[in-house]
Amino acid sequence: MDRSRGQASIETALLLPALLAVTLACWQALLVGWTAISAEHAARAAARARLVGAPVQPAAAGALPGAMRGGLEVSTSDGTVSVRVAVPRVILGFSLSLTADAPVVEQ
Repeated sequence: MDRSRGQASIETALLLPALLAVTLACWQALLVGWTAISAEHAARAAARARLVGAPVQPAAAGALPGAMRGGLEVSTSDGTVSVRVAVPRVILGFSLSLTADAPVVEQ
């Protein structure tokens, strides 16, 4: 009986880091998806701001959650607003930025 209890302890000790790694990877993947959606939203907000003659940088920043505002880059070209947003990281060493574009459509 003592032998099986010891085996369970060893299995748990080996399994816990693997479960933690999988949990962190899933959380990071969710953050990538959330950032992609948020970047699209910020690009559309910046395009609307450009259409009415307002500054695009504050419009894009205002459309993003606070954790994504650091490192925000907004650029405009002929009829398009591009927004580049850094993905918040949970895993050390993970570095990814996503870019979203939105057309400035005048009616």
